[in-house]
Amino acid sequence: MKIYDVLSISLRNLWRRKLRTFLTVLGVIIGATSIIIMLSLGLAIEKSQMEMIQGFGDLTTINIHGEGGRMSFGDSEGRSSSKKAPPLNDTTIKLLKQKDHVVDIFGIKSFNLNGSMKLGKYDLWGQIQGVDPRYFEVFDKPFIQGRNFMASDRYVLVVPEQIKQMLYDQKTQRSAMEDPNFDIMGEKLSITIGWSSGHPNSQDATKKLNGEIVGLIGGQGWDIYMPMEGIKRLEKEQNALFPDSNTYYGGGAGNQREQKKSDEYDRLDIKVDSYENVKVLQDELREEGYQTQSMVDLSESMKEGQGTIQAVLGGIGSISLIVAAIGITNTMVMSIYERTREIGVMKVIGASVANIRSIFLVEALLIGLSGGILGVGLSLIVSKILNHFLGMGGMRTISIVPLWLMLAALVFSALIGLLSGYYPAKRATKLSAIEAIKTE
Repeated sequence: MKIYDVLSISLRNLWRRKLRTFLTVLGVIIGATSIIIMLSLGLAIEKSQMEMIQGFGDLTTINIHGEGGRMSFGDSEGRSSSKKAPPLNDTTIKLLKQKDHVVDIFGIKSFNLNGSMKLGKYDLWGQIQGVDPRYFEVFDKPFIQGRNFMASDRYVLVVPEQIKQMLYDQKTQRSAMEDPNFDIMGEKLSITIGWSSGHPNSQDATKKLNGEIVGLIGGQGWDIYMPMEGIKRLEKEQNALFPDSNTYYGGGAGNQREQKKSDEYDRLDIKVDSYENVKVLQDELREEGYQTQSMVDLSESMKEGQGTIQAVLGGIGSISLIVAAIGITNTMVMSIYERTREIGVMKVIGASVANIRSIFLVEALLIGLSGGILGVGLSLIVSKILNHFLGMGGMRTISIVPLWLMLAALVFSALIGLLSGYYPAKRATKLSAIEAIKTE
């Protein structure tokens, strides 16, 4: 019996019992749709998390912090070697540039202002970081407005676009976010070293310096950037005013700080050639004793949670497909009882055991495959409806159905059909031809 004959007989048998076939296929449609939609919700959550991570920072960046440096994540116990890392200076930068996958390295100096900054009438809060002008280009921080640093600049700042969230008017108790007419680039910037009388940390002397905001960059973050020469001048002015102080004040709270040598950086930012190589390089640096962090740390922790979410959602969706598999098995077993005489006749006229088995397996396969195809189509419609009516806020897409998921659903549905039809097919081949013919 040729493949065409097997397919023709199977289609004819399914069409002969249209209602039963439709109801069985409907079960597969519901099962396939359920598992696709459930997994699509998980994929949308994963995409949203990755976009959030990208918003926090460059995925191809590794930060190396000095002793006592800030570590927001990925600084768990056992993640670094017991070795003592060399100081973060230009010599170390030259050594690290020789490593594989390193595109560029920049030293960052953090200036802890013992005083305050004002932009117009608003107090400006943020960490001042001394950087090289090339930093913004290498780490993909585009200028939305204004310009980069120039050689003649002194106390100039480049700030993030969300700087309005860091501006607060103490008198009116209002944020600059509430002032739509506030022009960041047009306001005067003043930097005051020391605290005026009445402040808990007030000193006898203060010094006021005039500054300027020259550029506005995109992306998220709270860092305020200044040329390295400007940082050195500020340190000189502050040390002249408070020569014996090794305390810095952030938002009014005093914190002890280990004093570093003048040629040392507080942080090194490494640009890696690709996201895939970040973890490789980061593990190598940790073995050498460096305190490192990257978005890979956050990404991996999120992926662990995402894997659990996908497993739960996939499990919920697969329940419907398991029920559909039981329905296919039941339909095929009932078909054997109804076609016992037909099976006996086929055996008598020369049909082999393999031919009979193939007919029932093909019928089950057609039920599973057709249900999978219709289930994929229904899933795409449901996904569009969910995105149209429920997508809002920061998560505009709540369901993603990629091509690989559609193909996987088709293969899985067909496989479910085959597995469900195996027992009925085996049962049909064991029928005695003589007894089957006698059956009414």
